[in-house]
Amino acid sequence: MSTKVDLPDGGWAELYETGEIGVGRRRMLKAALGAAAPATLKISRLVPPDLNRQEREKYLLSLSIEEAMSEAHLDETDYAALDRLETVAIVAFLRSWSLALPLPTTATIDEEGAIPMDVYLALTGPCAELARRFNFETNYEPTKARDDEPGNPTGSASG
Repeated sequence: MSTKVDLPDGGWAELYETGEIGVGRRRMLKAALGAAAPATLKISRLVPPDLNRQEREKYLLSLSIEEAMSEAHLDETDYAALDRLETVAIVAFLRSWSLALPLPTTATIDEEGAIPMDVYLALTGPCAELARRFNFETNYEPTKARDDEPGNPTGSASG
């Protein structure tokens, strides 16, 4: 079941759920999440340790970009990774919309007119939430090959 987002001027966007995105979108999102991990770790250290998960999320959402950058000592690399994650999340989860524009890609989203700023801002929150859920649902552990697994070029679990 997809998520519907109300856009400015009465428009709408439909977002994929985390389990609906295909391999290409998953790989793109995993790469962006990995690149942003150092920045998100720095930001998470700002949260008082005695808060429960819901309170932690509320606290983190209350921080402005400027506060997070200064208090977490984020540098330009961290900011660029977070910005890339925001862009990738929109591209990865955006299924359709009512706009008379083609859906943006990571290559086109920054082009003038590819996505109106008010629409971009309306999508960032819901797409960031989906990216967070995707991150918690994803197993990043490498899988071990079995000796009898088809396609295992060496025929042994050690590779």
